[in-house]
Amino acid sequence: MSSLRKGIDRSISKRLLIYTMSDKFFLSHFLDRALHALQHGFKVIVVTPDTGHAARIIDCEFEFIEIKLERHGINPFFELKTIFELVKIYRRIKPDIIWQIGVKPIVLGTLARNFTLRNSPVINAPVGLGYVFAGQGLKAQLVRPILKIALSFLLNPKNSKVIFENTEDFREMQALL
Repeated sequence: MSSLRKGIDRSISKRLLIYTMSDKFFLSHFLDRALHALQHGFKVIVVTPDTGHAARIIDCEFEFIEIKLERHGINPFFELKTIFELVKIYRRIKPDIIWQIGVKPIVLGTLARNFTLRNSPVINAPVGLGYVFAGQGLKAQLVRPILKIALSFLLNPKNSKVIFENTEDFREMQALL
């Protein structure tokens, strides 16, 4: 269940929704970009699990919506529940731009977007390919082919842009897909 920490101010015309795996990761890697968007008239809404850093996000004058997300989980029922939660969030916020950071937010978020705001612009940033592509364990080997298929459809859908933070991730993704 998500919780809205501040009300959404609909008087601001442009809403940027950022969906990522971790509040701490957002603060350490994407805070400067979100502040830039805020300074240029965007209402910034951050959707992520609260691992103890939500107050700092709110202090930056961003909206914060907590969502449960299991970083390494592969339970299809939990993932489906997360997609439905995102559908509710996307419908309520009606963002002008959706920015999804990380492989799992890209997959789950794009599915949610396809159910709600199919034509909304989306920016997908697959920062690091994660344990599924790097790991050699049984779990990673079982999930990898499914994730490859999912990414081939969901990484760069209509009205989207994909941003790679480094050339190595870009080359790895090209090789995988």
